[in-house]
Amino acid sequence: MNTTKSAEVPHVPVVLSASDRPVTEVSELKDEIQRLTARMAEMETNSRRELADRDSKMNGLLIKLVELEPYPAKYRELETKFRVTLAERDARILELEKRFAAFESQTLDDPATRRPRASEPGRDDLKAIRGIGDQLESLLNTLGIRWYRQIAGWTPEDVSFYSSKLDHFPGRIDREHWVARARELHERKYGEKL
Repeated sequence: MNTTKSAEVPHVPVVLSASDRPVTEVSELKDEIQRLTARMAEMETNSRRELADRDSKMNGLLIKLVELEPYPAKYRELETKFRVTLAERDARILELEKRFAAFESQTLDDPATRRPRASEPGRDDLKAIRGIGDQLESLLNTLGIRWYRQIAGWTPEDVSFYSSKLDHFPGRIDREHWVARARELHERKYGEKL
């Protein structure tokens, strides 16, 4: 056997020309894949950060919700107290209105203490009471006192009240016996004993 070399096919290196597009496209595609991979990694990092922020905010809201849970019960308790307080106030107002109406009707029925009705003409001459002159009569009229029966019905508290209104005449009501004199004058004028 002849050990001669068989005809070998010479190895021809593949030379790519610049016009050979497939190699260029592969290279561009690899670059594009690297850019996209980097972009995906960046997006994944941003998504994780955003999810972590969202989870943190949700946990904060859950904590606040847990903290606020007792408040509805407190508000219901306050509402109940408020309603009770309002009911008590309304009951007290009603009671005071009834007492006032009873006092007012009693006062109006008592000729010694009631104010004159609009239908009653004129007024009594308060100057007939010793110690009351024009100035004091005018002041008493301003305070709503126009009738003997009003002065005749004064209690010690009333005397103190009207004495305090007569600044320049302290103690005159008691000293001049206005209440007793008003009773006498009322009985003489109206024939009615108080």
